[in-house]
Amino acid sequence: MLGLLSYLRGMQDVEKVDDYHIRLHLQTGNIGVPEHLFHYPAVVLHRDFEGDIIKKPVGTGAFTLEEYAEGERAVFKRRTDYWKKGEDGEPLPYLDELIYVSTDKDAGVAALQSGQVDTLYDPRPTDFQALKDVEGLTVRPVSTAQCLLLRMRVDLEPWDDNRVRTALKKCQDRAKILQLSYFGEGDLSIDAHMAPVHPAYCEKDFPPYDPEGAKALLEEYATEKGISLPLKVT
Repeated sequence: MLGLLSYLRGMQDVEKVDDYHIRLHLQTGNIGVPEHLFHYPAVVLHRDFEGDIIKKPVGTGAFTLEEYAEGERAVFKRRTDYWKKGEDGEPLPYLDELIYVSTDKDAGVAALQSGQVDTLYDPRPTDFQALKDVEGLTVRPVSTAQCLLLRMRVDLEPWDDNRVRTALKKCQDRAKILQLSYFGEGDLSIDAHMAPVHPAYCEKDFPPYDPEGAKALLEEYATEKGISLPLKVT
């Protein structure tokens, strides 16, 4: 927990409010606090936890861990005392058992195609193409919070100059990148870490694809600084 909290820069104090609440005192605002605290390294454990999550798992989920073989499989059984109910008023979960089987991606796709497994965890973009037309399978693309991005160190040259940062944005054909890498399945970035499903997301414009404009900005910067800063666009 302390290691995770160190990620929250500017943490001043943690105050106990009552038996079920704490108050975090930060030097600055940090919208990521809820995400940091529900991340798996910050799982809340009972004070009597002995340190082996496999032998004695602790949690409030809908299943209990019945079997675990590292690199092979994990078996989860339905909890009969789970607190949550479905929209139909019946106790959750509906499934009696879940079996996770460890395999490489290609073998997983083949197992799904042949009916040996019911679903595939974390498929690749190419797997979507391989599975979308298979009879008996339903592929439902949804927006997630996963973001792929390029970070620019604004405390280092040349990224401390907005002209250079804008040039990098202008030289990206975002729609084409999305099409080539994810077959068009995804959302275009707004130059922020937040995906459309994130509560901090807001609609905003971003520089359109303009390689000539990017080159002009870099030439202006290079002339002012007296350096050469080439831009290659492929």
